[in-house]
Amino acid sequence: MLQDKLDLTRGLRYTDDERDATRTNDGWFFNSFAPGATDSQMDRVDYTVISDYSWTDDVSTYAKVSTGFRSGGSSRNGLDFNQPFDKEDLTSYELGWKSEMLDQRLRINGATYFMQISDIILDYLPDPVLNPQFVESFNSGDADVYGVEIDADAAITDQFTVGFNFSYLNYDFSNVDFPDGTDHTDTTELVWAPEYAYAVTADYALPVSVGEVVFHLDYSWQDDQYALANTEFGEVKVDDYGLLNARISLADVQMGGHNWQFAIWGRNLTDEDSANYLIGSTASTYLAPLMWGGEVIFEF
Repeated sequence: MLQDKLDLTRGLRYTDDERDATRTNDGWFFNSFAPGATDSQMDRVDYTVISDYSWTDDVSTYAKVSTGFRSGGSSRNGLDFNQPFDKEDLTSYELGWKSEMLDQRLRINGATYFMQISDIILDYLPDPVLNPQFVESFNSGDADVYGVEIDADAAITDQFTVGFNFSYLNYDFSNVDFPDGTDHTDTTELVWAPEYAYAVTADYALPVSVGEVVFHLDYSWQDDQYALANTEFGEVKVDDYGLLNARISLADVQMGGHNWQFAIWGRNLTDEDSANYLIGSTASTYLAPLMWGGEVIFEF
């Protein structure tokens, strides 16, 4: 009975990683990046173990443990290219469930995870205001990252479906010692990691004589997030923002023995104008403005 309900998956991965890097200023007097060279070589074995247990035909739970790494290297835009940084190591733990209910009209999946990262690699700007072109990358101590993810899909009727997903993420740093020996644990943040995020979708399909009209609406929101790991010069953050998109299509149109689809769409319907990327403290990129468009899709 246990064998019918329990699935075990095990995997191994061997990596042989060799890297050589050289930076040159090509003799340009005004090039602020001095020449340099680094090299590295490593090999290692990582593993994945997954245990999946089916409680019923519609409900299962799983546990997963895996390891991984990110290769070291040199700071491409750092002052000293000859100063390399080491690899970072990751061990990830995950518990989750998958479920279908109400004759498969409702699906709810969820997971909680915990990641231990050793020698995490982060980018720092020594002078984010006056010299944002200089970016130093090096191992920045250890980080524990943990969170929850939930997604759900429901068929309200045969024509109307909705979806929802939610995520929560948090982290703790320790032993963040810079190459000069100073401790920056209290002023280091994880970049591009919003604490909360969610998305909602809705689709309605209306059969018509020539095919099917499909109405689609989606809205996604993400919390504010750090754009720069070091905060001793002040926090550099992208504010929270949401995006609303819509699409109307006429699908499954048969013409000339082929399948056609005609659609109009709108993106960023509320014309949200928030920054979505920051470069140091001096430059930003912004969300694309309200846009409309059309599509003709021909399948053969």
